[in-house]
Amino acid sequence: MTARRHVTAVRPYQFEDDIRVRVFAHLESAGLELATRHIIPPGTPDDEALSIVSTRPSHVFLVPFHAHRDAHGARLTGLDFLKRMDKYAPELARCPVLMPVTGAAEAVVDAYLSSPARAKSGTKTRVLVLPENRLSEAVIADDIRRHVEDWPLVL
Repeated sequence: MTARRHVTAVRPYQFEDDIRVRVFAHLESAGLELATRHIIPPGTPDDEALSIVSTRPSHVFLVPFHAHRDAHGARLTGLDFLKRMDKYAPELARCPVLMPVTGAAEAVVDAYLSSPARAKSGTKTRVLVLPENRLSEAVIADDIRRHVEDWPLVL
């Protein structure tokens, strides 16, 4: 990787420290930069998160599936955020996405990404799913590095 890529984390797991710590460690091992100021906290509504990501210099998005609710009770997931980002900020669809997912939600994410519509839109190739049960494997950092290198640097 020739240029250091910046990561924006959209609502990363907050209480699942084991997932958060391992994912952040893999990002660092892959040579990616995640500054604290580029972490959008869990519970941030989609509209607000979209506004934030459109103003930040991001080359890679960390968008966990992380089903939870915002302060108003609205359901939030990483897949819902990606749908909105693709619709309202299509210029960001050129950035690779890393999606940590718990074992309980893995089938949902796989089904969504495997649909013909996602294949046609390029979402399937843009998203690298990081299954929780593989986060202890050192090769995850290499998978992340290869996935990110496949995408041009977007400034």
